[in-house]
Amino acid sequence: MSDPPLVEVAVARPAPRTFTYRTPPEMVAPGETTLPPGARVEAPLGRSRVRGVVLGPGTFSGDAGALKPLLSRPEDPLPALPADLLSLGRWVAAETVCSLGLALDAMAPPAGSASARKLLCARITAEGIARLAEPDATPAAARLSGDDRRILTLLALSEGAVPLVRIRGELELPRGRSFSRLARESFLDIRRESAGLAPPPAPKQRSAPPELNREQRTAADALRAALASREFGGFLLHGVTGSGKTEVYLDAVAAALDQGRSALLLVPEIALTLEMERLVRSRFGTRVAVFHSGLTAKQRREAFWRVRKGEARVALGARSAVFAPVRQLGLVVLDEEHDAAYGQDEAPRYHARRAAWFRARAAGAVLVLGSATPSLEATRAAQTGALRRLRLTRRVGGRPLAAVELVDMRPVLRERRGPRPAVLSPLLAAGLREAIAAGRQALVLLNRRGYRARIVCLRCGEVASCERCALALSLHRRGRLAVCHGCGRGTPPPGFCPGCGGDVLRAEGVGTERLQEAVAEILPDARVERFDRDTTRAAGERARLLRAFRRGEIEVLVGTQMIAKGLDFPGVALVGVVAADAGLGFPDFRAAERTFQLLTQVAGRAGRGEVGGRSVVQTLNPEHYAVRAASDQDYAAFAQTEMELRERLGYPPFARLTFVTTTAPTPPLAEREGRELAEFLLERLAPRGVEVLGPAPAPPGPGKAIHRRQILLRAPPARQRIVRRWLHRLLGDPVLARRTAIHADP
Repeated sequence: MSDPPLVEVAVARPAPRTFTYRTPPEMVAPGETTLPPGARVEAPLGRSRVRGVVLGPGTFSGDAGALKPLLSRPEDPLPALPADLLSLGRWVAAETVCSLGLALDAMAPPAGSASARKLLCARITAEGIARLAEPDATPAAARLSGDDRRILTLLALSEGAVPLVRIRGELELPRGRSFSRLARESFLDIRRESAGLAPPPAPKQRSAPPELNREQRTAADALRAALASREFGGFLLHGVTGSGKTEVYLDAVAAALDQGRSALLLVPEIALTLEMERLVRSRFGTRVAVFHSGLTAKQRREAFWRVRKGEARVALGARSAVFAPVRQLGLVVLDEEHDAAYGQDEAPRYHARRAAWFRARAAGAVLVLGSATPSLEATRAAQTGALRRLRLTRRVGGRPLAAVELVDMRPVLRERRGPRPAVLSPLLAAGLREAIAAGRQALVLLNRRGYRARIVCLRCGEVASCERCALALSLHRRGRLAVCHGCGRGTPPPGFCPGCGGDVLRAEGVGTERLQEAVAEILPDARVERFDRDTTRAAGERARLLRAFRRGEIEVLVGTQMIAKGLDFPGVALVGVVAADAGLGFPDFRAAERTFQLLTQVAGRAGRGEVGGRSVVQTLNPEHYAVRAASDQDYAAFAQTEMELRERLGYPPFARLTFVTTTAPTPPLAEREGRELAEFLLERLAPRGVEVLGPAPAPPGPGKAIHRRQILLRAPPARQRIVRRWLHRLLGDPVLARRTAIHADP
């Protein structure tokens, strides 16, 4: 009897190595001699049962019978991860300094069977179509309720059978809603059909692509030429808000599909996925699969296998969609490429922009980074020739950009200091009343990022920052200590502004709920709704709010950064921004960049219809270069100033940063371990040209009982490999690996 085949497996644990296991004969499918690379398995590790991915044949010099056998193998129709994703996983593990098993596990589909199952599905009959077409006034048509009409309309616009559970979800019907009467009257045909990998309903009438203007056509032709070459090409599509970047993307997707290739289309937020899905499905129908964390495990699994089997050729989604197992990749698009949401906060701590770049280059695909406010990394890449810049300088239809008006809130706050500080300036309040009276809509954004920790002067608007790192200081120990999270330097918070001697405000800020109340107080007859993470947790709530706002049922939408980008609502005439400069108080070297991007992006939500728009921006620091450039919508002026600062201070894109965070159950232990780790890194990396700063108190983590210290490593880009090599050695210690988190800045 021959020895059982051995396989090398990467397990989903922070283990720095892979493991070799025996393969039980019953796990080897007919025609196979061993498990193929990319197959998912469950394996024993110590006393635990862990997920893993097969890398290939294993080797063992001793008695193979002493090795542990694999426990199970899902009934997948194909190896879950093809060769290109295994290669991408190795790159992610090396780039983010994490285990290969964790990197591959992030790419694998949720657990469960990929085999088809039968569900109750409905099709509209000829009688149903005829009844739907009858005028509402006829007695027969009157027998249809509003929900009946919505059901029949959905099925009339769909291709093939639609599962009843999907109809209830799409139309937000009660879970127990019966379809039996419509079936009895022969309007529907209901039967069990195979629906395991069925795509969601798609309109029969697909929308035709609009005529592109001259700038759009020039950009689209450049992308088509790059696709025709079948070689890697990188592009930065820099277009002002409302310039029609999405239509350029869709033209490139159509070109890739015409070549028999596939496309990845990424957006930074789930809310934007919902909006983009509507457009992409109307253009490409059932060839689209959607990925994001708002889907159920079953939905994500179905989308994964539709793409893996080649049934869907367009993968659309948020950050994790960069790992979609598309075949014959031809195009990768990152819309709003500057957005911080493309960065993953948990291991593997990848950035979708860098992962997309690696994947497109490996596949010989075209990479498109699109934004009205490109990241400085993308701009630097365009300056050095790594990306080719394509420009869209005008809005579609010749519509002007929204006029931006700055409101200095310092005198307003000085006059109205108290337990309930001023929320809306007189100018913004008047603008809201005028917009609603004219039958238009408004968005009101609260820039909540960093609002509770900053130390800002009420006279000159200056934010207290570290003299060494130029990062904003954060308050700790109930406001008794001001700490720099870069170098760890702590000082008592200033009692007055060192620049002008003015009073200091420790901003406690307001939340979106208080902002909604303030707007409702001045607009008692308007419907004012909130759109933030608290109000959109329930399934379908984001889509419901956006649909209601699009239909004009909501006059004012109050929210956080979620409403600032990518949304296209022609009825919005006014955008208000509260605490516009709050992000300047965040201890992040990108604080000015993100403030500029946010203000420019949210102003771009106004004036997209026939009527012009305006943006009212409330700020404590109207003289700041980021706020001023955003009010002028002048990207070039901002980028020039910020690039000069970054180069002088040694920040990206002129250096690479890596944050090493240690965790411990008590403050003394956290301090000791942070200090020992900093000494270890300083001894090994400083002689190699790497700057080691810290340890410093890290920003608060999710657990109150965990204490964290952060070390910052700063190195020229050419020395980043040295940093990663030493960090991989560091994580070779399994105890240290459990207590240490590493985040390489993109």
